[in-house]
Amino acid sequence: MNRPVIVELDACVHQIGTRTVGPASFRVGPGVVHGLVGRQGSGKTTLVNLVTGRLRPTSGTVRVYGRQPLAEGDEPETAIGFSPDEDLVGALSSTGYWKLRATVLARHGRDDREALDRAAGLAARLAAALSTPLGRGSSGGARRAAQVVAALMHAPPLIVLDEPAAGLDPVSAVTLGQILREHAAAGAGILVATPDLAWARRFTHTVSVVSAGSVAATRPSAQALGPTPTTVVHDGFWAAAEAFVDELDSPEADSESPAD
Repeated sequence: MNRPVIVELDACVHQIGTRTVGPASFRVGPGVVHGLVGRQGSGKTTLVNLVTGRLRPTSGTVRVYGRQPLAEGDEPETAIGFSPDEDLVGALSSTGYWKLRATVLARHGRDDREALDRAAGLAARLAAALSTPLGRGSSGGARRAAQVVAALMHAPPLIVLDEPAAGLDPVSAVTLGQILREHAAAGAGILVATPDLAWARRFTHTVSVVSAGSVAATRPSAQALGPTPTTVVHDGFWAAAEAFVDELDSPEADSESPAD
């Protein structure tokens, strides 16, 4: 029996000038965290923009929910949670940005109060990344975390994130991976572009390897990304970081008090 598909690219090519990205073919279904992995400049962001409708393919097809992205009648503000690899926050505070997003969601019939409550819960889990107030001179990690929270705050069925862990401290990067896995377990389809092979190996289910603009292979993450001596070392690091996060989240940690 065929599994349902949320995102489907079939021999998709995007060309501008002399630069070509593609052909690219892959699928993202519900309950899956799918990674686009590759070096900086390999074409991951172009593929993300094709999925979200910011770009149109020169040839081939892109289907989201069985239709061309941003087709007439679509409501992308509610159907997709998107965090691009660019600053959307501007001069706003994190809460100001989430309130703005909640207002947009309300215009599309979503419960803005529920979305803000969910944002507060996500922010509490990503507190390390969001501990620095946003504004002029704030860290890229803090701004990226604020955008990721905005993408997740309405629990959309499709989540598309371009380098969401960039600039995050290790604890926040692990927490983000856990959050994405939880959203997938609840039925969301998730597409994540990242150059971090070890993070992708640990927190995605499947990956498409992007090389020189083309999708070279699509495989289960553990099969496509290792093990190699490098990933074994990095796997140990992420395992230790994840254990640390779990320890911080445990009731025993909450009940402990510092020694006098």
